[in-house]
Amino acid sequence: QPRLAMVTHTTYDEELIPEITAGIRVHYSGLFQFGAPDVVVVNVTKDAIWTRKAAIPDAGNMARPSPAEAVELFGLTPTNLKVTFPNPRNPLADQLESEILNGDIDPKRYYPPDVYREPKKDYPRDYTIDVREIALVKAKKAQAKLSEKAAQIQAVIDAIEGSK
Repeated sequence: QPRLAMVTHTTYDEELIPEITAGIRVHYSGLFQFGAPDVVVVNVTKDAIWTRKAAIPDAGNMARPSPAEAVELFGLTPTNLKVTFPNPRNPLADQLESEILNGDIDPKRYYPPDVYREPKKDYPRDYTIDVREIALVKAKKAQAKLSEKAAQIQAVIDAIEGSK
């Protein structure tokens, strides 16, 4: 007698669920769980079994850090504006079979010539980006906005003082 029966890879359809459950109960009276929707986690110990939905992100990619998070993550300061990335532990060639690695479709067949760049199969070692220019442009834009707001506030102050 199994400790748990589970149906996986099925559509979680409210019309089908009672029928599926009834069909299973004809043959099995033990603990039963739907593994749908996908990503149901089953925990099994000697004394207990329980299921839960996995905590996963909505998208397959990590969220981009906010500017404040990036500053903290990379230790950026007005005097340190270089982002240094860690070196890869395993080159791509160690992770894929050569047939897969060399089986790419030639990018020149689908990229327009004006945007084509030679593909890099491996992440570069000792890769650093200096964000000084980006930070300077953003700081100057912020300064211009603040100067504009300061001028508007000064105009309000002048108008109030002029109406005495």
